[in-house]
Amino acid sequence: MVPSDIEGVVMAVYTTPIEKPHREPTEKEVVQEATEIYRATAPGGPTPEEVAEEAYRIYLGRGAEHGNDVGDWLEAERRLVSTRARR
Repeated sequence: MVPSDIEGVVMAVYTTPIEKPHREPTEKEVVQEATEIYRATAPGGPTPEEVAEEAYRIYLGRGAEHGNDVGDWLEAERRLVSTRARR
């Protein structure tokens, strides 16, 4: 029979969830998730894929800091619409 104090340690080891290490998403994963979440917001405007790719470039350009996904998306749309209007 196992002493109760050791039994508690063994149970803690077997019942404690193991955290997976954090991994930054790839560009492809970001684009795929964004296109699933967002839809085109401007009629005849850029596709969600185009906006997601531009938003990802903006995200990387500002140091890959989290927390501004909507701002990056809106800025990407603005840039793409502006570029197309000049053509």
